[in-house]
Amino acid sequence: MSRGRDPLALSQVIGDVLDPFIKSAAMRINYGEKEITNGTGVRSSAVFTAPHVEIEGRDQTKLYTLVMVDPDAPSPSKPEYREYLHWIGMQPSRKGGGCFLSNHQQLKNSCSICYWYLRRHLTNFSWRRLVTDIPEAIDARNEIVPYEAPRPPAGIHRLVFVLFKQEARQTVYAPGWRQNFNVRDFSAFYNLGPPVAALYFNCQKESGTKLKAGCNIIQDYKI
Repeated sequence: MSRGRDPLALSQVIGDVLDPFIKSAAMRINYGEKEITNGTGVRSSAVFTAPHVEIEGRDQTKLYTLVMVDPDAPSPSKPEYREYLHWIGMQPSRKGGGCFLSNHQQLKNSCSICYWYLRRHLTNFSWRRLVTDIPEAIDARNEIVPYEAPRPPAGIHRLVFVLFKQEARQTVYAPGWRQNFNVRDFSAFYNLGPPVAALYFNCQKESGTKLKAGCNIIQDYKI
């Protein structure tokens, strides 16, 4: 598909989040009965729980990393938190809901917070050594960053799923915060290369009545 007709380019996902890439995998994402396609409009109450993710014909010898971000947080007119991180998971399953296993142990989260602080604030440091020197590598099938449901406070937000294929097994650590994540930096640091697939949907704030019907507690984006 030419870039001029690519929905990721037309929606400026290419540019705001990703560089141009060649799709090489088929990814299906479903929230309940609702299948996500590029530009799908989804109510915020319908995305309260993590979607089912399926990679069709995936290479069983490779691991996959899935990232979900919001480049329009907290509002499309003033996206100060771009890219807000909603989810990082490893190796989505072909079948079954949820796709990922349980969260890290608290100690591992603490280590990763220190790591990402150093990653952001220091320049002359051996980042690869920092990763490999942390004991007890995280299981590659774990949910790295727990799913946080989109709760757009204003405007229509693009929620972007980006799928990477890992060429080698490695440990991936969670950042210590969700706002101002950067998919490009994440990919470069872990040598993931370009994405193999990406999808986005649109989501906006609902009226109080509709939100209450979907879930009991709705919060704004965490800082």
